[in-house]
Amino acid sequence: MDLRRSINTKIWDDVWFESLTGEEKLVWLYLLTNKNTNMLGVYELSEKKIAFEIGLPLENIRKAFKSFESQKKGKYINGYVVLFNWIKNQSYNTNMKKSALSDYQKLPTNLKISIKAVIEFNLTEAFGTLSKDYLILPKNEKEKEIEDESENDIHDQIIDSLLKSEKWIEVTAKNSKREVQEIKILLDEFRIECVVRSNLKENEPEAKNHFANWLLKKSQADKVNELKPKYALSTIKDNDF
Repeated sequence: MDLRRSINTKIWDDVWFESLTGEEKLVWLYLLTNKNTNMLGVYELSEKKIAFEIGLPLENIRKAFKSFESQKKGKYINGYVVLFNWIKNQSYNTNMKKSALSDYQKLPTNLKISIKAVIEFNLTEAFGTLSKDYLILPKNEKEKEIEDESENDIHDQIIDSLLKSEKWIEVTAKNSKREVQEIKILLDEFRIECVVRSNLKENEPEAKNHFANWLLKKSQADKVNELKPKYALSTIKDNDF
């Protein structure tokens, strides 16, 4: 199925975009519109394919990525294109949020760690700042949005507290036979999945118990996935959550 990607014409008035060379503008527009793009703004694509489809030397593509990285706009990491501000510039419906979450779940753990290492990439914050047009919402929907925001704040505070609980994280990592950094990554993933599925946590004990069960099911899914061909990626289904 063909994908549709739209670009706001205001991009031509953007100070950063204006500062780019002609080749860099071409590369950037390609990164926003090629068929590999997804709802997350992080997708797998080889540098050689980028160079081939645009018609520029490979070295020019790498030079453009260095320029984007220096301005904290994007980066090429281990075969993946990472567009730093993609999510916060999108207007998502529920299905699009789920698609972004699914894309995030499929990323290799080492890539998630690398992303966090190079920028302050907070996927939860990005989901929390999704555009909302209150002006066209009926009154009861506006009130529901405000109520949801309050619940989201409590949920975020609880997960943030868990992320600071180094001892609990160390114990959880040991029990699950995972690295501490991986547990922190999975906590962020858990945080977002709770938001997307409207299953917000109201206190730490509830969050800890739910995360433990979620982590166990994820580990079981990972084991099953190891027996499948590499291209078959497993995800946690709705009825598992």
